[in-house]
Amino acid sequence: MTLSVNHPFSFPVISWQPEDHEDLTSRLVDGAAKLRTDVKGAVLSHAWRNVGSREMFEPQSDEEYAKHGYSSYKSGVSLFDAPWLEIFEPLHQAAFQACYRYIRETPWDKPDADLENLGMLNHSWVSVYGDGHFIPEHVHTDSHISWVFYGASNEDSGHIIFRHPAAPVFRMSYQEDAEMFYETFKMPPTVGSFIVFPSFMQHFTEQHFGDEDRIIYSGNFVFRSSVTGHGTAYRMTRVAKDEP
Repeated sequence: MTLSVNHPFSFPVISWQPEDHEDLTSRLVDGAAKLRTDVKGAVLSHAWRNVGSREMFEPQSDEEYAKHGYSSYKSGVSLFDAPWLEIFEPLHQAAFQACYRYIRETPWDKPDADLENLGMLNHSWVSVYGDGHFIPEHVHTDSHISWVFYGASNEDSGHIIFRHPAAPVFRMSYQEDAEMFYETFKMPPTVGSFIVFPSFMQHFTEQHFGDEDRIIYSGNFVFRSSVTGHGTAYRMTRVAKDEP
């Protein structure tokens, strides 16, 4: 009797360390310090969102960053434009490569595809976690692939945790003493490495503990066809024709 096991509906999560990771971590740490000084951003941990809403909490003083953590997310500053591009461009290029490596680990059936024109980075930001700080559970909307790159971390705390996309379904059917599936998957914050995952996958982190900050660079990748395909062109054409 022959047994065959298939895993047709897996959702890969990869870890990749570029050869120039030491230069990338140095750039990130320096860039994060400048952002933290020059740019008003968001806060993390329990203050990440206003209670009862989807709005991000707007800090009123630097003391809020020390208490909850700092992120350039929603700051209005683009790391793809000057003056930040000079610092972060090598990180953007590495993020592209990380996303391409992720795509190759999926059931991608277009081996001859022009990967250089396949997609684009549509958002990136930097976050700084102090002692006790964390990020609550969330997904990355309006994107397909997401990443985090660790520029500084003690690697013993602040692990990133992913939740199985089907967890709400099998949690209704299986008791805790008879589980057949993992509900969560934990990965350590390895300095100099990317972790890449599907944007729809719920994730969060444990608290970071230590005297040194944990500094990360995060962002999102989208397939070009989703934002520049015929459907978008058709809608734009119809709007133009309907105008008086």
